[in-house]
Amino acid sequence: MPDDPVLSVFAYRAFDLRDHFPQPLETFRDALECLQSEDAYLPDMTGEIVAYLRGGKALTIPDEFFLRRLDGDASLVHPEENDVVCDSVEKWLQETLSQTQPITEAYTASSAYPRRFELTS
Repeated sequence: MPDDPVLSVFAYRAFDLRDHFPQPLETFRDALECLQSEDAYLPDMTGEIVAYLRGGKALTIPDEFFLRRLDGDASLVHPEENDVVCDSVEKWLQETLSQTQPITEAYTASSAYPRRFELTS
């Protein structure tokens, strides 16, 4: 059986404007629930979820998976939608990480500043 490319993800991180969630999280769902929590600060404006990959790379999960935009306003998906959102992100990760060419969305994570990324050459 071929290796599951999603297994190269070892952690996720949720980011809000005040960086309330510095801890690595085991699943995308955990990161999404952090942004949906009362602790999150302006997640609909600044929310971000990053998947950290083995080998020092990282991928920012496109926010269209967990943000809904309508007439210039943005809001997080409702918790009732989490199953569908998680399935969609899993599929996107499978497709993105299965590419034979280099992943253009992947960045090298900075060890000094975990949220900052440097373009790889």
